[in-house]
Amino acid sequence: MTKQEIISALVEKHKTFAAFFDTLDKDQFENSVSNKWSPGEQLEHILLSVKPLEKGLSSAPKLVLKLSFGTSKNGSRSYQEVIDLYHDKLSKGAKATKKFIPKTIVESEKKKLQSELNNTVESLANTLQKFNNNELDSLRLPHPLLGKLTIREMLYFTMYHVGHHLAKTKENL
Repeated sequence: MTKQEIISALVEKHKTFAAFFDTLDKDQFENSVSNKWSPGEQLEHILLSVKPLEKGLSSAPKLVLKLSFGTSKNGSRSYQEVIDLYHDKLSKGAKATKKFIPKTIVESEKKKLQSELNNTVESLANTLQKFNNNELDSLRLPHPLLGKLTIREMLYFTMYHVGHHLAKTKENL
């Protein structure tokens, strides 16, 4: 995928995710089924997962990323390889780490969370403009379950992750 295709997909998938919650009433938004995260908690989880990515890429100079996390000598894995790695970790029992576990969310927080998610993803999209393809495929970031990923791999994961949680949210309603 080109950088622009990734950016467009990130924005569109997250907008679709955020807008889905407008279809839910208070009880649907707040209640969990079978001890799964409620839709509101799913919304916060996605926000909690995107915020550090946006903050890291927008505030850390590229040299700091390189010195902190190194570079990939092999470039980026494909979208499917990243998703397969994620599914492998999930099949072995991997779960969200503490930093990404949402608190209980009430319906009155919905609009704020939706807005914050959309704004964070828009900021991420704007920040990505300063990275060239070589940087997307060489600079790395830490992922709590998957280890060090190139920026492109992290973006692939982020694109998939939001769709994964939208599907889980719908499944649990």
